[in-house]
Amino acid sequence: MYSMPKYNELRKQFGNFASWAIWDKNKEYDTEIIDKNIKILHSNFVFVGLNPSKNLRKVKWSNFRGGKHDRKLKYACEIDCLRGSYLTDLFKNFTKKSSSELKKEIDKKNKNFIKKVFKDFQSELDKICFNPQKGKIILLGDTVQKFFKKHFKLNDNDPLKKCILNYKHYGCWGTDKDWVEGLWDKLVIKYKVNSFENIKKLYK
Repeated sequence: MYSMPKYNELRKQFGNFASWAIWDKNKEYDTEIIDKNIKILHSNFVFVGLNPSKNLRKVKWSNFRGGKHDRKLKYACEIDCLRGSYLTDLFKNFTKKSSSELKKEIDKKNKNFIKKVFKDFQSELDKICFNPQKGKIILLGDTVQKFFKKHFKLNDNDPLKKCILNYKHYGCWGTDKDWVEGLWDKLVIKYKVNSFENIKKLYK
């Protein structure tokens, strides 16, 4: 839970490229629901994508909303412990639909660029008050996972290393239900047999 001053600070710093796992049931694009529910926002779970797949609207917290497959993330994070989680991308200012295109572009950059990206990411974690002793970082997709493995150098005793989990991207092939329940299983979240179906009905 964040105080209003802290929330406003995060909104100013990260609102142009990050978001929070709470969606309006009737207006998926509407980010006002975030401003109205500050008390449920948290950094216990941090979802990390590769980069924005489209130019983001000039509205704070507009990432992860209205994309072709964003609904999978939306359904998964409707379960209590994930609701209000932090959502961000590793590469903030690279808008590419293809991860392979992005990788080619990033590979052309020098090592200092990559170092800065990960330094900024660690700073972002600090500012949202992420606690590696209690929280989880979920890397979404093969490409971002490979970047972390290659460039995010942590020693074996670093608690941050132990809290990173890999999971397939929500844009990959498969049913919504399989993706959502697979994520819950990965995070060892208990759910009922009909949890997914009941959540999906909320957004119809």
